[in-house]
Amino acid sequence: MAATYKDIQKMTGLSLSTISKYFNGGNVRPDNAEAIKRAASELDYRVNSFAQSLRTQKSKTVGVLLPDLTNTFHAQIISGVSLDLMHAGYGVIVGSFGESEESMDDAVEFLLSKMVDGLVVVPTAAGRLPVALQSASNGHPPVVVLDRTPSDDVDSVTVDNERAGLDVGRLLLAHGHRSIGILAGPQGLSSTSQRAAGVLSAFSEVGADVPDANVVHTALSVEQARQAAHGLLTRTDRPTSIFATNSELTVGAAIAIRELQLELPGDLSMVGFDNVDFARALPPGLDIVVQPVPEIAHAAAELLLARMEHAQDGQVAHRVLQCSMMRGASVGAPPLAVRSVR
Repeated sequence: MAATYKDIQKMTGLSLSTISKYFNGGNVRPDNAEAIKRAASELDYRVNSFAQSLRTQKSKTVGVLLPDLTNTFHAQIISGVSLDLMHAGYGVIVGSFGESEESMDDAVEFLLSKMVDGLVVVPTAAGRLPVALQSASNGHPPVVVLDRTPSDDVDSVTVDNERAGLDVGRLLLAHGHRSIGILAGPQGLSSTSQRAAGVLSAFSEVGADVPDANVVHTALSVEQARQAAHGLLTRTDRPTSIFATNSELTVGAAIAIRELQLELPGDLSMVGFDNVDFARALPPGLDIVVQPVPEIAHAAAELLLARMEHAQDGQVAHRVLQCSMMRGASVGAPPLAVRSVR
């Protein structure tokens, strides 16, 4: 038979109200808290989360909503956020919507029906929150947006994407490049668009114009990135360098380079974004921009916990973190002559 508060009371001699206060997050004297914790361990007591949620009107769960659960970045976010929230006593319900606003709206409604206490969301490519989430952000539950700059004024955690792109551009310029092709992701996607803008700004600083045709917008898909890279690299005026602005685009570009039998950095220089393991495995080692994913996840959990456990009033928080560059050997001087491929 499962242990109860009364069993803990018999072992500790403490009142039922003190024991209840401890398990419901109230302030209990340290020596009493230790006695209750020790008794619960010895009795193998487990908190009845369902009963507790009925009493407190809190489910102690958080919804995490992402476009794609197969994406490495998103998987790492789930892992980091879940760990921090678990340590704070919260469970996680994960949902995916495949970049569709209609699917996202359905997923939000589902999570709200589960009475989640908060939401961590990577929004659609346009950064717009659906109606259900807009209304949620105005009251309970609180929302924290990740990765993509939100169009709505809600708490967010992003990286300085434009600065990351600027660093990529300056790295290539320092090696003598004045020609670049950019796989820039879908039109309107804030993260990849900002990274592309940073590169363009760096090239503009030295008067190196980048033709519009060299900035290719494509879905966040390995296959579509492969096709887009093929188009860039088989032109007679092929750029001497290429920047892929997200993980899938990086893999797609690398596949195209291998298929065209181009060598890094002899025929072409390349900088990718995210996917550290892939960057290390790709000969000769890919120069890559790395997002501080553990810090992003931790900041999201921290912001959400503050909103859930304290008053909702106060200014909206926007945390912007910095990326870093992991150097490989895929950036070198431009080739003296462009070798034709097809």
